[in-house]
Amino acid sequence: MTDLPVLDATAFRADPTSADGQRFVDDLRAACHGPGFVYLTGHGVDAELESALWSASRAFFELDAAERRSLAIENSPAFRGYTILGDERTQGRSDWRDQLDLGPEQEAPAVDAVPAWLRLRGPNQWPPSLPTMKPAVLSWMEQMDALGLTMLRALALGLGQPWITSIPASCPIPTSI
Repeated sequence: MTDLPVLDATAFRADPTSADGQRFVDDLRAACHGPGFVYLTGHGVDAELESALWSASRAFFELDAAERRSLAIENSPAFRGYTILGDERTQGRSDWRDQLDLGPEQEAPAVDAVPAWLRLRGPNQWPPSLPTMKPAVLSWMEQMDALGLTMLRALALGLGQPWITSIPASCPIPTSI
């Protein structure tokens, strides 16, 4: 195979019960059983927001090393922050990448939170010199969360599962930023 399917989610997002919405579900199911990947159009993620995210990313990695290091991941019990080139280790070897780990912006839980994975929630570290970075990243994450739920719902329908309109409050997964 040399090409991935291109699927347009516009109709599904507008009316999942329409014939075009159902066609999207069928095409998505077929793609998952085939190549396993698709190019998605009509996803609703704002192109200007995506540009702002890329600009913020470039601006962050253009900051001087001292400012990037001030956001060291070691400062965060939730493992949110900057890892300098070569400091990340996988299977005992250095990974050659600079990275800024971010997640949903949340209050830090108690240090003895149970279950232990709750301790991975918490606030992000943001560079003070890039005030537009936080709103760009969090807005993009919010739109991607919504898109992810839309695609999960389409997949559920494709597997013959019921359409759900909301995540139950008892679900431990954060549903908003």
